Amino acid sequence: MSLRPTPAKKVIKLLSKIGFEVVRQRGSHVIMKHSDGRVTVVPVHLGEDLGEECCPR
Repeated sequence: MSLRPTPAKKVIKLLSKIGFEVVRQRGSHVIMKHSDGRVTVVPVHLGEDLGEECCPR
């Protein structure tokens, strides 16, 4: 399965729908946390989309 490049804002919106919330932002990285303790970092760089190199299998 391959992932299509996706804008960071869309990834943040999708993660929010499944229970993650933005905890803080440090520079161009948004840190999101789920109520069960999972944490993820979404890099938000202008003009770049998130692709396979960001989400390894």
